[in-house]
Amino acid sequence: LNWQDYRCALTGRLLTPDDASLDHIVPVRDGGEHVIENTQILHRDINRAKSILTNETFIKMCREVASHTS
Repeated sequence: LNWQDYRCALTGRLLTPDDASLDHIVPVRDGGEHVIENTQILHRDINRAKSILTNETFIKMCREVASHTS
């Protein structure tokens, strides 16, 4: 949490130990490794929504949702 200034890597939401969740940037099922360089801390709700997607795919999907609902 200190490394990311207590902020979610994708949203910038303020994090507490209770709502922080470790995430693989590139999911293991897509060849991502269990190494620190492939991890980030996300808000648990964001991590739940991201699920098994890469950051790029998740952000693209979010933009589609925002564009469609605007």
